[in-house]
Amino acid sequence: MPKTKAKKVATRQAIRIQQAHATPIVPTTEVVRKAAQKRRQKTGLAGFVSEFPWLSGILSVLVVAGLLSVLYSNHLLFFAGAASVDPCAWAKHSSSPAPAGAKIVRSYDSAPPACVTTSGLYEATIHTARGDIVLVLDQQLAPITTNNFVFLATHHFYDGLTFHRVEKGILQGGDPYSANPADAAKVGTGGPGYTIPDEYPKGSTVYALGSLSMANAGPGTTGSQFFIATANDTYLQPKYNYFGHVTQATLPIAQKMQKGDKILWITISYDPNGAPGGA
Repeated sequence: MPKTKAKKVATRQAIRIQQAHATPIVPTTEVVRKAAQKRRQKTGLAGFVSEFPWLSGILSVLVVAGLLSVLYSNHLLFFAGAASVDPCAWAKHSSSPAPAGAKIVRSYDSAPPACVTTSGLYEATIHTARGDIVLVLDQQLAPITTNNFVFLATHHFYDGLTFHRVEKGILQGGDPYSANPADAAKVGTGGPGYTIPDEYPKGSTVYALGSLSMANAGPGTTGSQFFIATANDTYLQPKYNYFGHVTQATLPIAQKMQKGDKILWITISYDPNGAPGGA
């Protein structure tokens, strides 16, 4: 006898109920193992980030921002793009040593722009194994020379160079060739790839004990080499850009330096409230 429509519906419903009860509600051993393994892989920071994926974006931004800050504050050439926001940032803030492993540029196509302020006190500290030599710069007396020295120092040009000439009351350094022993024969002839104008003093009296001047090979050849008078050098002709002096407290360190002693690095400090030349 044929089934009625009601009986067919009842039969199908009975089959569905039977199948539902036949499906296991407890995970198999393999499912449990994989779930446990997945939990173990996401412990610690990785697990935390997996729970809060938006944190990975924030952490990435913070890491990149920190790196950019270090590169910008140290005026590194390969980060010149950010420096273009303020091309004179190097002249308005105190500097810090270059990060370990940073590439140092020792040759430029042209002299730096005029960025050193006319007011405020600029001091340079030459760090050496024998102690620190502190230089007081005078940007009002020699603005171009001071600007050039501050630029090279803040861009780590002098890091690792040596005092290649120590004689007759002269302590001279700043030749990029002195960074490489293979260039020993050239030491004394090097520069930054450009020259700056002469800013000669009016007389030789400025070359007294402790004075700071730029070395040169004649008119129009001033670049990166500088010298400190470790004795009275007033016998010199007024043909060297004079732009500062060594502090009395650190002059004995300069007088102890020997030929070949290394300039570890030079840091520049800037006090907007100070007087140019320490006057």
